[in-house]
Amino acid sequence: NNNFSSALGYKLHGDDKTSGNTRIEAEFSWKNSYLDNRPKEGSVSKTGIMANAFYDFQNDSDANPYIGIGAGVANLKIENSDFLGIKGRESDTLPAYQAMAGITYESPAYTGTNMHIEYKYSAIVGTSELLHTSSDPVKNDFSSHIFEAGLKIDF
Repeated sequence: NNNFSSALGYKLHGDDKTSGNTRIEAEFSWKNSYLDNRPKEGSVSKTGIMANAFYDFQNDSDANPYIGIGAGVANLKIENSDFLGIKGRESDTLPAYQAMAGITYESPAYTGTNMHIEYKYSAIVGTSELLHTSSDPVKNDFSSHIFEAGLKIDF
């Protein structure tokens, strides 16, 4: 399994006390898995573009929890799967959503550099109807539970 994601965001600033706790971001992600953990059985990949919004719960420590939601689109591809009867590549693009929760640790030594750990649930709305060679639809639930660690740099 291979996973990659990258995001560019903006922290909202305003006059009231809580507006500085809100962040928005655009995220690109790519995930790839081999069917039955073997390359010869084919692979499934998901490429997503999401718009996310986060709320940071500020406290007096260097570790602050946050929650977030996101919506966007995901492109699914299945390649060379004898098991599913697919020769070559089949793809489908569908709406997607996600929900996140995590903790950001603000480094006192490096101003503007934050580390985070996060849980993310990501899913596709509806079902993909990628076709067998017999033209029978294959209906699947494309969702994932992801634990990640990352680095945020403010500039």
